[in-house]
Amino acid sequence: MIPGSRTQPVVTNQSMVLFNSAAGVDGIVYSNTVNTPVVGPVLSLLKSTDKLHASLGDTLVYTITASNNGNTEAVLTVYDILPEGVSFISNSVLRDGVPLPGATPSSGITLGSIAPQSQVSIAFQVVIISLPSSLMLQNKALGRFPFTTPEGRIINGDLYSNSVLVSLRSYQLSTSLTSSTPTSFIGDVVTYTLRLTNEGNSLLNQITATISIPNGAVFIPGSVIAGGIYYPESDPTQGIAIGQLDKDLSIDITFRVRVTEIPPSLDLTNRALVTYSVDEDPNSIESNTVVVSLVLAGVSISKKVDMLQPLQVTT
Repeated sequence: MIPGSRTQPVVTNQSMVLFNSAAGVDGIVYSNTVNTPVVGPVLSLLKSTDKLHASLGDTLVYTITASNNGNTEAVLTVYDILPEGVSFISNSVLRDGVPLPGATPSSGITLGSIAPQSQVSIAFQVVIISLPSSLMLQNKALGRFPFTTPEGRIINGDLYSNSVLVSLRSYQLSTSLTSSTPTSFIGDVVTYTLRLTNEGNSLLNQITATISIPNGAVFIPGSVIAGGIYYPESDPTQGIAIGQLDKDLSIDITFRVRVTEIPPSLDLTNRALVTYSVDEDPNSIESNTVVVSLVLAGVSISKKVDMLQPLQVTT
């Protein structure tokens, strides 16, 4: 056997005939042996994802690896009908790391010719845009391929990948921190607003927002407003408790600071940390970072006199 070669599978068949003669003699007769070589691709699809648990707004990366363990090459096209609740991200398809612009899983992604004892992988991204009632994302890929036999016949075949399951969390809190102005100066007052939105299907409890005060500014006491209600004793750095937030609802938390000095970075930078619980399960999320650029005053005062010594008047 030549090193590196593969043994070609063969189906062997032989017939056997039992008989007895008039003289009462039993006998067995064997036919010739027929060997039929097995020629064709042996394809398999393995599908996986980078997350087994996800939330609304998360991005998933699906990977499908096609392997050919047969002895004939085949041109394979993979179809993937995405489950309810996700949306395909355009131009995210990669074949062995090479982008395939315009390719979409639903219309079919051509993997090209897969040689015997080789494999090809594709990957693409989806974003979770809604939560299905089952709170599960389940789907599998379909592969379709033709191959040509040694005598010239074209054979078409189908195969499916394994099913991939991604469980979805029924809760999702989104945060957005903004400032009333992108630029400020010493003595100015800046208002910060933290918007909390319950985008999931569960009631959020024990919500507390802790918001830093940037270097170069001081908090103005009594300026905290949450959900339209004043919280005169609250301090953002100590945490602002707002209790519960039902699904599909939002609440705004605002407070004000006064710029007192120019920090070395020339910016006011801060963010928020929000803690909450779902069915007594504690969770936390950080907001985006807000940067307010500080402007140095460009006015200067200079005083001079036109005479360094007073005139002496003689009489």
